[in-house]
Amino acid sequence: MVKASKETSAEAKRRSLRSLKAISVEEDRAITKAARSDPDAPLLTDAFFERKKLSRGQVAEIAKVIRRSRGRPVSERKKVAVTIRLDPEIVAALRAEGPGWQTRLNAWLAQWTRRKKVA
Repeated sequence: MVKASKETSAEAKRRSLRSLKAISVEEDRAITKAARSDPDAPLLTDAFFERKKLSRGQVAEIAKVIRRSRGRPVSERKKVAVTIRLDPEIVAALRAEGPGWQTRLNAWLAQWTRRKKVA
């Protein structure tokens, strides 16, 4: 059995920061030089942002694409959210099967209802 740690988040943060190695000035210069030479990562100066002003229409189009691409794809057969009370052992057994347990439970229930209709 794994013993729970009583370490606070602040203590964990301090411990992880102590374990980080500071980079040298030479390493910092090499990283900066590589970043500046990358054509896909332009310097984000005021001049850059002045050239990149977007119209309201462009902003609206970008927002629409972002909203459309977030979350799960829209399904033809939308699911219905329900609340169901199950025994703890049942939930533990389902979750022990790993990710997708709710989908598998849904498939089993669908199969069960099809069998009941036939009978």
